[in-house]
Amino acid sequence: MWWRPVRRLGLWARMAITLTLGFLVLLVVFFFLGNWALQDSARHVQRERLIIAQMTAAAIDNVIAQAVRELEMAPQFADFDPTSPELAQEADVLRDTYGRIGAFTTGIAFLDASGRVVLGSPADLYPPGTSLADAPHVQEVLRTGEVSLSEPFLEPRSGRPVVAITVPIYAGNGSERLQGILLGLLDLNSPPVVDPLHRAATLGVTGHAMLLDPQARVIVATLPLPFMSPGEHLGFYRRSIHLQQPVVQVVDTTLPEPDEPVPHDHLMALAPLSQAPWAVAVGGDAEEIFDGVNRLRTGLTVVGLVTLVVIWGATLVGARMLVRPVQRLTKAAQQIAAGKLDTPLHAPEGGEIGAMVEALDTMRQQLLQHIEALSRWNERLEEEVRARTAALERQQTVIRRLLQKVITAQEEERSRIARELHDEIGQALTALRLGLNSIARYVPADTPAAERLRRLDELVERSIADLRRLVTALRPGTLDQLGLVPAVRWMADQTLAPLGIRTTVAVEGTEERLPPEIEIVLFRIAQEGITNIARHSQAHHARIHFRWDANRVMMTIEDDGQGFSPEALEEAVVDRGGLGLAGMRERAALLGGTLTVHSAPGQGTRITVVIPLDGSAHNGKEVPE
Repeated sequence: MWWRPVRRLGLWARMAITLTLGFLVLLVVFFFLGNWALQDSARHVQRERLIIAQMTAAAIDNVIAQAVRELEMAPQFADFDPTSPELAQEADVLRDTYGRIGAFTTGIAFLDASGRVVLGSPADLYPPGTSLADAPHVQEVLRTGEVSLSEPFLEPRSGRPVVAITVPIYAGNGSERLQGILLGLLDLNSPPVVDPLHRAATLGVTGHAMLLDPQARVIVATLPLPFMSPGEHLGFYRRSIHLQQPVVQVVDTTLPEPDEPVPHDHLMALAPLSQAPWAVAVGGDAEEIFDGVNRLRTGLTVVGLVTLVVIWGATLVGARMLVRPVQRLTKAAQQIAAGKLDTPLHAPEGGEIGAMVEALDTMRQQLLQHIEALSRWNERLEEEVRARTAALERQQTVIRRLLQKVITAQEEERSRIARELHDEIGQALTALRLGLNSIARYVPADTPAAERLRRLDELVERSIADLRRLVTALRPGTLDQLGLVPAVRWMADQTLAPLGIRTTVAVEGTEERLPPEIEIVLFRIAQEGITNIARHSQAHHARIHFRWDANRVMMTIEDDGQGFSPEALEEAVVDRGGLGLAGMRERAALLGGTLTVHSAPGQGTRITVVIPLDGSAHNGKEVPE
């Protein structure tokens, strides 16, 4: 793992790494919080620009709304009846009122219901009799009867940008009959329109504002831009005007402004008008607008880095001063651990370190005394250990003999139980079956009683078969009659063959009868191994090999199954309270033999048992190699 190399480092190195990592985390947190605060400041700046654009749009909306109200109030000052002989006089009053002090300093005209000019001011604005019925804004008033604004255009006489506001005039007394149309030209370069734009553009050296039409063309601007020329951020303007919502965004300059040979980013806020399909755009150089935020970011970065580096360095120096006494103390402890207990310890530092040195020196002196006492106790302990070891060996010999007697008694009890089961219960079941057969001859076939007797006969037959298997498992007759190898071969055929596991039994050397205790131990070990193969191995082939030597007999049981971990298996068997491999080893150890297991997951299993023989085991005959 990654921390293991760190654990091998010294105290000073680990403290330095820990402090450095802590300050790095603090640095990351500091910069994260600082960046969040700076981003919040930048968002405030953008909201301010958007509010300024909305306020400018509202001011221009008020100018347009005021102009519409002035035209709508015209019938209160004059009766606009084209047939009235007093029309010229009333028109002079209206012209004097709205032409000089109103919003329409450029001009005002009265049209009849067909769109033909009746009166105009100044006189050369529209000569009487001129038809304006083809103008889109006049057509809209004639069609809908509502107020209409024209597209911005340059007034021919003055060359100034204007917009025509047309208001329908109806006959008095609540009549819905269109009496005429009142048309006023609003100068878009007039102070009421331009002043809000100039006020919005005063924020910064690069600040500018402009009034845009629905195609993002410049109507009026604080910059020297041609009338109805494309806006500097054409794509942004068109998308924002289409949304009809206030928008603020940092955009790149697609059309450079005058005195800006190199395009760069601008922060632009756009707010639509409610009285006309136009929008106000207010913005400036993004670098200038965010200059304060950028300076603050730079200052925070420099101050934060310098502060953290200074604090980090001071902390490391302080930690180094604290670690030095501990390092000297560690060297002294290592000398004590190496056995150099005669060197006294000194404590030049006071405080906790000095107290620790004094305590360690006291421990050194006490340790010298304890070592001397331990030497004496060790000699006495060695004598007691030798005595206890001899007693333990005698006790183990007695236990082994007792276990041998227990196993012998167990086998004798198995034999006795097997004989009793065979002689008593077996004969009783056989007699029961003969009795059932005799009764069946007197019971007519195809009757319920006959069917019941047949079932009882089958039950007795299965019981006899189960009894035979139980007797064979307790004490196989083959072992007593034919010997070890035939009994093991019979056991393998009975257990493994039905499972489809092919078994090979081989003998090397002269096969002779062994003493009964050796045969029964090897048979029980082979029985346990064969049972384990059947239950757990999932093998296809098993091999059992016997070898007789001059002074030993060796049995090997191996399979090509899935294998296992012997250590893990023994622990699991002990936890469950069974014998397992430990029981097999104990049986071999009772005769002075050994049992070894070689296995691994996926590599099969091999069990080897070696039992030593003496002369009586072979009846005085020497077994050849």
